[in-house]
Amino acid sequence: MISTVGVLGRSRALRQAAVMQLCAFAAFNSVWTVMVLHLTSPTWGWSTAAASLFGLVGLSAGVVAPLTAGVVSRLSPVVVMAAALAAMVAATAALLVDSASWGLVVSVFVLTAANQTLQASNQHRVLDAERLRPGQANTMFMVFVFIGGSLGAALGAVAFAHAGMPAVAVAGLTLLAVSIAAWVLTARDSRTTQRHTQRHGATAA
Repeated sequence: MISTVGVLGRSRALRQAAVMQLCAFAAFNSVWTVMVLHLTSPTWGWSTAAASLFGLVGLSAGVVAPLTAGVVSRLSPVVVMAAALAAMVAATAALLVDSASWGLVVSVFVLTAANQTLQASNQHRVLDAERLRPGQANTMFMVFVFIGGSLGAALGAVAFAHAGMPAVAVAGLTLLAVSIAAWVLTARDSRTTQRHTQRHGATAA
């Protein structure tokens, strides 16, 4: 257990991925946690049974996950992360204006698919950086993901009680701002690594 936790202290890539995904998953879960409350509110007026069927939107977004692995393999994980974060920001921002319309379906679908894509990209980078300790690194990464889920559930409930779905969207955008900051550090480190690799390659040649 101590050695598993120690991986977090030794691996900069793991720390960046953990923070990025914690905040992104918190933003994602803050929306899903209050979705039934939102759909059964006077804004929509659905029954609890009907609102529960909205989960099919998340299920349909799940088809994106198997496709993500191939995309991450062909492209740089950092590039895929950027696209996923941009999609999450756009979908969350849209909730400020479309939470009372059917555009909500599109926003939640994009948010779900982008979160899954971001997680796959982060895991790819973590496992690539920690090839000698993949199991331990992934364990710590998932610990942070679960913390993010719990944080998002709590923040979503508080924000929704305060001012409905727009407040949840603001909370989500704040969390995503932290994810973007972690991505900036990740992108900087990736460029530094590439430069070192190119220099060593040139020297060897």
